[in-house]
Amino acid sequence: VLLISPGGTRLLQTRLTEESVIQREVLFNAAIQLFNNNSIFGVGLGNFLPMLAQTKISLSPTEYLQPVHTIYLLLTVETGLIGLCFFLWFLSKTYRRLIFLLPKDSFYLSLLVVLSALLVIGIFDHYLLTLQQGQLLFSVIIGLCWTMIVKNKKHTKILH
Repeated sequence: VLLISPGGTRLLQTRLTEESVIQREVLFNAAIQLFNNNSIFGVGLGNFLPMLAQTKISLSPTEYLQPVHTIYLLLTVETGLIGLCFFLWFLSKTYRRLIFLLPKDSFYLSLLVVLSALLVIGIFDHYLLTLQQGQLLFSVIIGLCWTMIVKNKKHTKILH
């Protein structure tokens, strides 16, 4: 289905020599270099771009500073192995919670699908961490994953 969709034809026409692919490769290599220099604690939240500007990796004059195009590597570079371990631990707790609650409410199946889709998108882009809209979307979905849905009126009266 992906290959016959309009996006699929774009994927089939993509070449490894395109500027966007080369930029992603350069940013990926720069992120790896930054991680190697700051592997335990990272460079600090929000410090990827300032640190990228200080690297010796040559960016062409037409290229501009931008985050690496994966939330996982961006998070790893900014928070180090400690932050990555915490993030993965939190995601595993969230998934276990959703799977535990699936038999009780189909709403959690929807959340599981949406969260999984966001995390797959995060492999290919950084917007969930770098844009306000992406941060809000990610926060709302995580918040909903940790919300208890109360259907029983007796419990509802107690909560209000």
